[in-house]
Amino acid sequence: MGVEIAFRAEGIKALVVDDNKVNTMVVASMLEQFSIPVTEVYSGKEAIEKERLEEFDIIFMDYLMPEMNGIEATEEIRKLGKTKRPIIVALSANETKELKGRFEQAGVDDVMVKPLGLEAVCRILQKWFPDKTIESDGCYMKEQDSEKNALLDAFSTIDELDVEKGLSHLANSANNYIKVIKAAVDNLHAEQNRLSMYQASQVQVTSMKNCFHSLKGVFLNLGVNRLSNQSQLFELACENQQEEYIRTSLESYLQDLDDFTIQLEEALLKYDATYTKSREERYIPISEEEFAECVEELKYYLSRYEFNFLPELTEKLVYATTGSEREKMNQIAKQVQCFQYEEALKMLQQVE
Repeated sequence: MGVEIAFRAEGIKALVVDDNKVNTMVVASMLEQFSIPVTEVYSGKEAIEKERLEEFDIIFMDYLMPEMNGIEATEEIRKLGKTKRPIIVALSANETKELKGRFEQAGVDDVMVKPLGLEAVCRILQKWFPDKTIESDGCYMKEQDSEKNALLDAFSTIDELDVEKGLSHLANSANNYIKVIKAAVDNLHAEQNRLSMYQASQVQVTSMKNCFHSLKGVFLNLGVNRLSNQSQLFELACENQQEEYIRTSLESYLQDLDDFTIQLEEALLKYDATYTKSREERYIPISEEEFAECVEELKYYLSRYEFNFLPELTEKLVYATTGSEREKMNQIAKQVQCFQYEEALKMLQQVE
């Protein structure tokens, strides 16, 4: 990718914290354009532990995360009392006066509204690290027309998708855009499965809130306005326990998600003919001990019908196997996707 940057903040080490992998990839891709090494973590607790063990110059901290939100994580990081005090930038879809006050009280240094843009990130770096900038004329990027045209050709048939806007969130990098699209497809499948499970089991609507929040973030970063707005409406409905709205509207929303995901996958195949093959052949080995632990965890969550952890565990086990063992794990994964937990558990008992 032909990229030129008129500003660099070298020597800065960054930590990006968000429970959604797509969101961390977007922020990391921007920071990497400034020669900044980035560590990505997916929870407030992980962020605290990383900062305890290492030293970061700047932390980009998402606000809404399950278990521990960005404010709580910031408070705990400040309690570490380390000599080197990291700049903490809170990331939020909204910036109300009340929320900004809570951020400041917790020890947040700055706030950025999502989705982020390259110029906004550039300004933050210039603001907090003026002594480390090489040039201060701002930042700009130039993309190669051939790669951009290939993207537009592959994805232009998806009416909902604003490729130009999505690229602007990813430093105009075609390579980063495709990485995020692939991660987004995985995320969309996982959240669809969770919502379908919640719908079938008729759980409390508040349990669905994190799913809609995650989907809203994905769509914001991809530049998909209608589905982002829909996700936000469902998120608010969960917060206000508007069960009737969710019950009558969820089926249509899930169909929209499914249609959009299928279109993304078709466009990926058009842009990258090796996409399906690379997913099928991906091999990420883990130790025998870790494999056994994953199997036991999967058995535990299957026996309790707890879907939230199942997609990640089954994917990890699929990619950690080859040949006939992978075929077995693929069959188990399919049973999980169809909510056939007892059958999946029975098949898993046969895995050594």
